[in-house]
Amino acid sequence: MSNSDQENLITSKEILQKTDISRATLNNYIKIGIIPKPVVMRPKDAMGRTKKIGYFPYEVLERIQAVKRLKKQGLSMVQIGSRFRESSSLTFPLDERLETLIEPLVSDQSNMLAPGEDVLHLSLDSLSFPAYLLTFDFGVSWANPGAMKKIFMQNTGSSETILSKNVFKWLFHWELHNVLQNWKDLLSLHISYAKSRMERDWVQKVYEGISAAEIEILLDLHDRAAIFPEEDIHESHINFLKHDGTTESYRVFTMSFREGRLFVYLSSKGLVPW
Repeated sequence: MSNSDQENLITSKEILQKTDISRATLNNYIKIGIIPKPVVMRPKDAMGRTKKIGYFPYEVLERIQAVKRLKKQGLSMVQIGSRFRESSSLTFPLDERLETLIEPLVSDQSNMLAPGEDVLHLSLDSLSFPAYLLTFDFGVSWANPGAMKKIFMQNTGSSETILSKNVFKWLFHWELHNVLQNWKDLLSLHISYAKSRMERDWVQKVYEGISAAEIEILLDLHDRAAIFPEEDIHESHINFLKHDGTTESYRVFTMSFREGRLFVYLSSKGLVPW
């Protein structure tokens, strides 16, 4: 990142000076999800022996002041953190693998990235590709109409029917199986993510009412699945082989947020490697 780009960000040191909070408090706000993780890089100005420092968007100052006001109103940090997490606005460092996503993902010109900017601000509603957000216990907390129709094979234009429902229970649904021959590949994609977070025995109680046959399938997929890499943004591939003889191929981008893991499906021409 160039010095001109850094002019649009503020360092952790400057935040501490301007807000009069401690570094421990700043780190706690990041952990709770009130403010985003910093972009760590070389300081724009000489800072003694400091070779790298965290940079944040300037809006962090407003958020910290908002926290102070809410605390004066008597709210606990748990309540304050919950308020911030309810927002559907997502911020994450731009990755080069997302370059093909930027223009389709934003809903208007005011949200476009400025030249040299490397932080992308999105609203979930601006995602034009099939996408859904999984909580850390694998509940579907949000899904757009594209995901409902293309991934979960539902005709409804709303995600209300799947909110709070475990994604694995949804992937065992007969409507999906009636469309996809290789529905287990879609299960395997999610098992790979789950394997990076949960022990093997977890699949036996992944959701209430799971059958012995479903447990056997999940355990088999778990044993053969590769563990999801520990990275903010991960790309994988999947082919949907349908019973009607057609095939749909996707590049699947998954991205980590404080709310969970976002899955975005980009249509690909021709078969893609699994």
